[in-house]
Amino acid sequence: MKFTIQIIVALIVLSLNVYPQITLESYIINLPKQELSEKEKSGVIMMREEEKLAQDVYLALFDKWQAKIFDNIASSEKTHTDWVGLILKKYDIIDPIKTERGVYTNQDLQSLYTILVAKGSESLANAYLVGCTIEDLDIKDLLDWILDIDNSDIKTVYQNLTLGSRNHMRSFSKNYSALGLVYKEQFITKEYLESTLNGISEKGPVDENGKPLSLTSVDEVEFDLNFLTVSPSIFSEYTNISFEVKNISTLQIAIYDNNGTVVKNEYFPISNIGRNSFQWNGLDNYNNKLMNGIYYIKIESSYEIMQGKVILLK
Repeated sequence: MKFTIQIIVALIVLSLNVYPQITLESYIINLPKQELSEKEKSGVIMMREEEKLAQDVYLALFDKWQAKIFDNIASSEKTHTDWVGLILKKYDIIDPIKTERGVYTNQDLQSLYTILVAKGSESLANAYLVGCTIEDLDIKDLLDWILDIDNSDIKTVYQNLTLGSRNHMRSFSKNYSALGLVYKEQFITKEYLESTLNGISEKGPVDENGKPLSLTSVDEVEFDLNFLTVSPSIFSEYTNISFEVKNISTLQIAIYDNNGTVVKNEYFPISNIGRNSFQWNGLDNYNNKLMNGIYYIKIESSYEIMQGKVILLK
């Protein structure tokens, strides 16, 4: 047993590598924090739950029909929901999200979830129709919000959400058409729908104006995050995650379980250049005790990601 643990520890040390990369999330966080109007605030809160509604409905329809398209697009919607969540955290807005599937703070969305799942459960054709309907509504709401806001970070998120919804619309419409049916617009214009369906799958990310966003090459930036260490690497009560920084910023710290699920995440403001540390006590975001096992740590700065492993053994 002791020899096995020594081998595991050695592997952990070898796995503490730096993976320099710039992400859309980093780009969004580092855009200027601008004054937020009540209308902009209400829009972000609404979109946070509207994106979760899409994810929840697609998961329910995947459970019903086992059509892979719903599972795949639900995963994409999870990413979209997380992007809006970044804005909530950045501006210290109370998150309306309920962890349970199909439960919402917004009662209009609560009713809509029930209606859409019931409709999509009637037949596979109706399930595809529901997918088109959700993306149609998402696009309309996002286009309206984009016109009403001037915050670069929020507009960037909305433009990327809109791009994703257009891709989703193409996928659902294709499956709907394969059954001999034609989707007709409900919220967006006929011209916008036709333009979307006649277009090819779009690649992101895009900027606040919907133009391709070329994120700076890692060769053009000065790295600001170094020397990730985890001590102890096998722990029962707590472990210290230490790293060095060269700039004052806010880091994202996320801890994943062996299934790739985020169990703990938070923003970590850096006030001192040099050595910093974050202590983790083996609890998740809801202060629940986690099971024994290997957990993966990811720390992200403006331009870099560092990763490591730790073993919880109580």
